[in-house]
Amino acid sequence: MLLGILSDTHERLENIEKAKKIFTERGVMQVVHLGDYCAGPSIRAMKGMKVIGILGNNDGDVLRIQKNFQEIGGEFKWAFCVLELDGLKIACYHGTERPITEALILCASMTLSCPVTRTVRL
Repeated sequence: MLLGILSDTHERLENIEKAKKIFTERGVMQVVHLGDYCAGPSIRAMKGMKVIGILGNNDGDVLRIQKNFQEIGGEFKWAFCVLELDGLKIACYHGTERPITEALILCASMTLSCPVTRTVRL
């Protein structure tokens, strides 16, 4: 399964539309947004994608964000989640707190692998 990853869209709706187009063209089945939507329009722009979202360091109104995800049929997982896709566990986190980031990297109970073939910068 191809996984699409977004982060730090900061209300740049044109970049979300570009990402949607790329994800559709490449057959991405699941999208994870790692936070910093900044407001509702960014979340609403992801309607039509199978999307899971977590919080970034610039996301203030958590209840509104949660509601916006519900409205588009997405999932909201707060500040951290572990996805299991095709037998792989994937830690999803914005990277806001350095000690948490370092602990995730050093964690012996999680195998970190990243078979990324290409990164597209919008």
